[in-house]
Formats: sequence, structure tokens, C-alpha cells
Amino acid sequence: MTLPSERAARCPHTQPGLRDWFDAGTWPLGRPPVAGEDVALPANTRVHLPRGSTPVLGVLTIPPTAELVLGSEADGSTAHFSALGVVVQGGLRAGAEGCRLRPSTRVTITLHGQRPLTFAGLDALPRHAKGLHITGSGTLDLHGHAYTPTWTRLSRPVKPGDRFVYLQARVGWRAGQQIVLATTALKDSRDWHRNEVLTIESVGAAAGGGSGGGVDGGAAAAGAAPPGADVPIKLTTAARYRHEANAAYQGEVGLLSRNVLVEGASSDSEPVDTLPRSCPSGIRVLGSYMPGPCEYTYLTGFGAHVF
Repeated sequence: MTLPSERAARCPHTQPGLRDWFDAGTWPLGRPPVAGEDVALPANTRVHLPRGSTPVLGVLTIPPTAELVLGSEADGSTAHFSALGVVVQGGLRAGAEGCRLRPSTRVTITLHGQRPLTFAGLDALPRHAKGLHITGSGTLDLHGHAYTPTWTRLSRPVKPGDRFVYLQARVGWRAGQQIVLATTALKDSRDWHRNEVLTIESVGAAAGGGSGGGVDGGAAAAGAAPPGADVPIKLTTAARYRHEANAAYQGEVGLLSRNVLVEGASSDSEPVDTLPRSCPSGIRVLGSYMPGPCEYTYLTGFGAHVF
């Protein structure tokens, strides 16, 4: 058992000598950085962003003798850092191996930037553009809560309209998190697929009030996977498609939610050349021609990266 004092000793956000991001005295200019400003952390300092949001900065440089620490021990705290890019020569940390951030703590790094109009423009971008560039002796150390397992398989088929899915493994997932039910259909394409993103309402309470009842309170469907954990997950909305679980194959279920997130900004990351979604491809599958991805579409997405 880890004592609170032992945990605190391992946590970067509880160490002595941290300087608060929002404290004017932390910065040489006597104020926190403002939107669009390129900034470097002061040398020989450990700056802490325990909660709150920064403006969208220009490029942040963390010099070799400095660290930026994100997150805190406070339940429900949210730290949101935003910039065009980050150069990490020192340390960028959220939690530690022996001090994972608590499930209710959220840390988000949002990176911004428009895609250049030409391939030459893309090639000319610096490595930190819309990214975290860890260079030299720099360290990136991010430790969110460990939700286990991160994916499993169905133990029973899912039918359209079902509000319960049954899993082969016991999971440490929570209400409000999102899961993906992967398609078990033959075709999987942008214009036609059966992948579903759904939200958990509760874990472990089966339909009909029992711990092992089926979707309708009955027994497991014939032909389902061999007996396993058969853990019920209740969804906030019903499934739209059928997802198979039989002796030969069981559909995958993955947890999408994490409490540490590195993302591209929603305003400038998604592709805009999304039509048409598919084109005749001449691919023959089981006696039928199937359309495939269109050439020269979905080329403009510009997400964040870690380098």
C-alpha cells in the first residue's frame, strides 16, 4: 500500500520550489505570457500549471535547466495548455510513473496551426510546428490514470437497439467515458461503416437487475464466445448496428477516453476535402465490386504530433 506521503514524494506537482504559471513574479516581464507570444521558461525554474487555461501562445521553449509541470492533486482540477508548438530541451511532465494523475484530474495540451497550401510549405515547417519537439536531453513524461484494459472483446452479440454490451474482461472503466464498438461487417470504409462511438452510463449492472442477465434478462446468445467475465456495460444511447460475437470471432471494444490528452485544435485539424467519400475502385470482393477511397481526397488534415 502506498502511503499519501510516499505518493507525494513521487509527484512532480507536489515538489517544493514550483513557481505558479499565473504568478506575475514567475516571469521576467512581470506578467504571464499573452496570446500569440513566443516565450521561454525562465532558466533554472520549474513552472507549474496546476489548473486553468493558458491563451494560445506562439512557440514555448523549455530550456535545458527548466521544466513545465501540468496538473495537480486536486480532484476535478483541469489544466489546459495551448500553443502553436513546444520545444522541450528540459522537461515537460504530468504525473510520474509512481504518481499517476487521479482519474478526476484532466490535463490537455492543444496545439494549433494551419496547414500550408503547398508541399514545399509543409517541408519547410520546423519540427515544433503544431507539435511537441523533444530535443537534446529533453524529457516528455506524461502519466494519466491507467484504465485497464484499454480494449477487450464482446462476449455476446450486440443487436441494433441494445443499451447493454457484454465484455470478456473486467474493466476499470467509468461512467461518462466513451468507447468504440468496432465493426464486424465485411466492408469498412468512409462512406459505409459500422463503427460506433458510444458513452458509458454504468459498468457492471446488467439488464433486469442481475449481474449476468442478457439484454432482455435471458441467457447468453447461442453461439457466443466461450464463457468469460461477461461484464455488462450500460450505454447512454442504444447501438445502431449489429456487432458479432461467436465462437470464431468477437468484435473489439476499445476505451477512447483518457485524462491526459495531446490534441490538434478542432478548428484547424480536420480535413476539408472530404467529398466524394468513395470512388469506384474495381476491387472485387465475394463477387461484388466495392468502392474504395477517392484519389486526391482527405489530404488536408493537419493534426498535432510528438517528435
